[in-house]
Amino acid sequence: MKLAPALKVEGIRRARSAGFSKMITNNLSVNAPMLIVNRRLGFEARPGLWVMHRTLA
Repeated sequence: MKLAPALKVEGIRRARSAGFSKMITNNLSVNAPMLIVNRRLGFEARPGLWVMHRTLA
């Protein structure tokens, strides 16, 4: 198993062990490899989160 999936699986295992029943993860929409990892691990895309920023000059 590659590093990113292994770390994600370990995080899920630890969360379950601590009694958590849900997990939220975030990644950039352009990060296709991580989107694939998350989908394979059962995460689903959910609409509604917008991150907005601007430069103050």
